[in-house]
Amino acid sequence: MTLAVWQKDSEHFQWNSYSIFVKDSDSKGEQPELPVLLLIHGFPTASIDWLPMWDELSSQFRCITFDLLGFGLSDKPVNRPIKIADQAAVCRELLTSKGIDKSHIFCHDYGVSVAQELLASSKEKKPQSQFSILSCIYLNGGLFHGVHRPRLIQTLLMSHLGPL
Repeated sequence: MTLAVWQKDSEHFQWNSYSIFVKDSDSKGEQPELPVLLLIHGFPTASIDWLPMWDELSSQFRCITFDLLGFGLSDKPVNRPIKIADQAAVCRELLTSKGIDKSHIFCHDYGVSVAQELLASSKEKKPQSQFSILSCIYLNGGLFHGVHRPRLIQTLLMSHLGPL
């Protein structure tokens, strides 16, 4: 599958004036009985990371993934730091906009930090936590932010040299 095919049947969601690329396996609402699986990609990639397992997962779940703010086909804010709390807010508002009140989460790398923020806010019973997390699977993520040490290549990718 090419990027053009991945983009087919996709949509864009607006969050705080930013456009977020979204892929929903049930965008036409034909399988409302399937449980929802939110897939959150890692750094420095995008939602297309889920492509190799998309068809298999979509046969058992309504899969929803998106390009995190600043990644892939989503907007990349200039001169504005992107916080993990912002990424979690995008997740919450995206699911709420689709009328989803409960979801499983499958996350990788940077997405683990986003999922942890979602879990923390759901446990605090804050008003912004409008959905329940049924389960969460972590792949290759840093569970303790204070001890995470990015590799040199990760640091370079976030710098002005990244596009090179």
